[in-house]
Amino acid sequence: MAARENQGYLIAVILLVLLSVVLAIATYFGFTNMSEIADQRDDLQAQLVSRTNTSDAYREQAGILKSYLGLQGYSVAEVSTRLETLNRSGEQNVINETQSITDLYNEDMARYNNKPENEEGTWRGLVNDFADAVKNLHNTVIVQRSNIDRAEQQRQTDLAAKDKEIEAKDNQLNLAQQDLAEEKNRHAQTRTELESKLNVSEASVKNLNQRVQELQNIRLADKQGFDAELAKRQDTINALKAQVRRQTEFETEVADGQVVSVSPILGKVVINLGYEDNLRPQMTFAVYDQQLTSFEKGKQKAKIEIIRILNPHLAEARVVEQSHTDPILTRDFVVSSTWDPGYAVPIALAGVIDLDGDGVSDLQRLISIVRLNGGDVVAYHDEEGNVVGEIDENTRYFVRGQEPSDAQMAAAYARLDDQRISFEVQTISVRELLNSMGVTNEAKIQRMDSEMGQKTQFRPRLPGSVDGSAFDDN
Repeated sequence: MAARENQGYLIAVILLVLLSVVLAIATYFGFTNMSEIADQRDDLQAQLVSRTNTSDAYREQAGILKSYLGLQGYSVAEVSTRLETLNRSGEQNVINETQSITDLYNEDMARYNNKPENEEGTWRGLVNDFADAVKNLHNTVIVQRSNIDRAEQQRQTDLAAKDKEIEAKDNQLNLAQQDLAEEKNRHAQTRTELESKLNVSEASVKNLNQRVQELQNIRLADKQGFDAELAKRQDTINALKAQVRRQTEFETEVADGQVVSVSPILGKVVINLGYEDNLRPQMTFAVYDQQLTSFEKGKQKAKIEIIRILNPHLAEARVVEQSHTDPILTRDFVVSSTWDPGYAVPIALAGVIDLDGDGVSDLQRLISIVRLNGGDVVAYHDEEGNVVGEIDENTRYFVRGQEPSDAQMAAAYARLDDQRISFEVQTISVRELLNSMGVTNEAKIQRMDSEMGQKTQFRPRLPGSVDGSAFDDN
């Protein structure tokens, strides 16, 4: 009985030891799996953070692209904020890709966007502008083709009429020849009578041949006239196409001079033009980089004004405006659309000229600016509708102001515009003219005697005022 109880205790001890070993092994493997799971959790959290940053970066990139495309709800003004957020993400691949797209957008806007500087440009806007331009050009081509078709129809009609006349003459000739044959048959019996009738017939045939030749000459002359008229109309079409090209392109490939030396501290430069080049003080020029081969209006790097003529081909100028990131360098080009060396560029003005937006005509001021910059105003109309001068084939630019509302000014404007069309003069705006001369347009002025000025709290200072305040205390 005691041996059986010891055997039970021994079995219990063995089972306890085996259970302890199993628990130890299970605990070891449990802690090992817990460590691996913790490492996997840390890796997954790191991947989650990385992919979250990447997702945020792509989200900002998508917002920037939608702004550039011009989708509803996205503005180009928000791009700078989105770029800052994108740069903070640290996703360099997305940052580089977005910067490349931004550079392409800026390049497209600089090259193709024709909207005002304060209006945002988008790729959808460019597509719409291109579509409108193509539509207008297509309509012009349709009108010209219609004119050509009408001219061709008229020519065909005239040729058909002439052919009918010639056919009638040919019928008359055939009848005459038939009469001649009958006459020969009837008078075959007598040689003398035959010879006599033959001579008469030969004379008649000769006259008919002369008449046929005259008709052929007339037909040839008419054909030559129609061909000349067709060639003239083709020349008109080519001239209209050239006019369209000139209206869509506004640039020059010829510089007027170059910068000889630069004094950044004094803000002055010296150019290679002087009094023998018809240069005068107060003329303004636009400065373009020396690497350029064409000079687009309004894309200059700086503006300068002539202050002193040094010698026949040298003058000193002060820097009126320039970019801090793109300074004036020696050998940079200077350009003015209203001045050529030794030549005053002919310019015509039309419409209401208001440079500062005060509602008062600045026509005489603009004429003075043009003349100071070497230009010559050959035609314009005053505020009473009187036309001074005329536009001819030598006129370089037709400067278009605001559309006049006065009937007399509108009639004078229409008269000058008809002359512009006749001589195919290039049309530019007042702002484009001032930019090409390097002249900064004046800011709008609010006159104090206007309706808006009367609504302000401004009042003149009273004599003897202590503080000199010009405003009400309330």
